[in-house]
Amino acid sequence: MSDGIKRLRVMALALLAVAAFGCQEDSGSSNDTDMAQAGGAGGGAGGAGGGAGGGGGERAVQGLEVRVEGELLRYREARLVAELVYSDGTRGAAEGVTFSSSDANVATVDAAGAVMGVHKGEVTFTATLGDQSATLTETVGCRYPNFPNAVRFNNAMPALGWKGAYWGDGSQLDFSFESFYCDAEWDEFDSAIVMIKAAWCAPCTQYAQTRLNPASQSLREDGALIIYVEAQDLNGLPADNDYANQHMRRIIGDGWGIRVGDASTMATVPSEVELPGYLQDTDLVVAFPTLLVLRKRDMKVIAESARTQFSLPLEAIVNDLEADWSEIVPMVRNNCGEGDEEASEPNNDFDQATEVGPGEYTGGICDAEPDVYFVNIEGAWTADILFSHATGDIDVVVLEPGNNQPLASSLTADDNEQIQFSGPAYLNIFGYNGASAPYTLNITAAE
Repeated sequence: MSDGIKRLRVMALALLAVAAFGCQEDSGSSNDTDMAQAGGAGGGAGGAGGGAGGGGGERAVQGLEVRVEGELLRYREARLVAELVYSDGTRGAAEGVTFSSSDANVATVDAAGAVMGVHKGEVTFTATLGDQSATLTETVGCRYPNFPNAVRFNNAMPALGWKGAYWGDGSQLDFSFESFYCDAEWDEFDSAIVMIKAAWCAPCTQYAQTRLNPASQSLREDGALIIYVEAQDLNGLPADNDYANQHMRRIIGDGWGIRVGDASTMATVPSEVELPGYLQDTDLVVAFPTLLVLRKRDMKVIAESARTQFSLPLEAIVNDLEADWSEIVPMVRNNCGEGDEEASEPNNDFDQATEVGPGEYTGGICDAEPDVYFVNIEGAWTADILFSHATGDIDVVVLEPGNNQPLASSLTADDNEQIQFSGPAYLNIFGYNGASAPYTLNITAAE
């Protein structure tokens, strides 16, 4: 037999097989049941798999199986994969499968099988292909994001916690960032604002009273939880939860938010270990107050006040959590007059620092940038910054080059600031919370 005749005969057999299959579907004969058992549904919806089972009898579709790829965790994505199972033990891809979830409050699944964990709990997924279906019951867990051993910008907040934290109304709770991230009771929030402050710090009190507490209800409506962390008491010693609550009640009454003391700070992952003073000792806290904004979906520190001279547009940040807040320009109303800027401007960073010795220097904080001076004196010296607080609140710190660590500071809410130090150092003068004012800098060397 020639090759051409063979090919014609093969094509004829194939056409007959297709015709026979079509007749069985239309006629409703007893062969319908046989075809379904041999993979008729798979042939209709699954293509090649069903065709092999129904036409040649070599293998039949016995069913559908579904599995999950990846770990089912809250805020994390995994994937459902469905496969056809054949009578010879092999498996094949199943095309055209639809997926569903028994509880969208625990996990959702889309048409392509992408699963998103919503809350901790048990959920059943169903995969359907024609008249074949398969179910899979899984438990959605919650794992706190990986975090460094310190508070760092653009990294997850360490999983800290406090037993016996206080609400503004005086009621108590055990609070942790892990429960905030994982538990359904905190669902109304998608961010957290952490204010790290000291009881002796006048700017802290001023900020809490005039800025954060008045905006607390609006921020709550925007999905932000406020957490006041009292780092130190009036004597500079670590403050516990009880002290934090008492002091906050004196300055903002029953203002909304959680109050905790840094002396009561604990690690909640992997175990409950006491970490008194943890937050105030972290590198990110260069002065009081320090404000952090956390994005809940990954618990990252997406904004921090040291980058903006202690000013953050909180309302804008919590309403756009996916934006890049690494470079925030504080809003400043220029209170300087003509000629108030120092002659050495720009002197906004270490590289541009103006070298000074004993003497009097006039200048002004007229925009969002600080003024940086290099005090080139070997012995002890005093810097007095003279200004009017009614015009704008100016603060000063001595900074260690390279990491912006404060070596000394003067951050009062009064007219004038004074700082004492010994040896050459960088002096950083800035407007608190976007303040602007002219000033006079007096440098005096010790005799």
